[in-house]
Amino acid sequence: MTKHINFKAELYSPKIGEKKLYEFTFTKEQLTIEGTSEVRCSWIDENIDPVWSGSFQKNALIQMLEDEKIYPPSNINKAVELAWRDWIFTRISDKELEAEIKVLINWINIITKTKLGNEYWADKF
Repeated sequence: MTKHINFKAELYSPKIGEKKLYEFTFTKEQLTIEGTSEVRCSWIDENIDPVWSGSFQKNALIQMLEDEKIYPPSNINKAVELAWRDWIFTRISDKELEAEIKVLINWINIITKTKLGNEYWADKF
């Protein structure tokens, strides 16, 4: 495990009608996701859940994505945290962490592209 891993991934944004680049940075102490805004997740103690912060504070990651009309699964924070934790404790490699986060990104993109899109629902989600 390196001390730091950084990569980019694209999420489809219905708000702008195209893919948008997000940058992911993982260290042992913190993960950062930058898109339209920036959210951070800090790990203070291994016996306490990581703490998310950013422009939106509560549910920062979900709020950042919803601002782009991307509606991820409600457990996305926990999924990102689990992969991050496994990387910290060297259960997965740098390459595996990136691959698993990209699996989550693909899942979000599939959900986003299959959301309700008829005339009635289009402006509501």
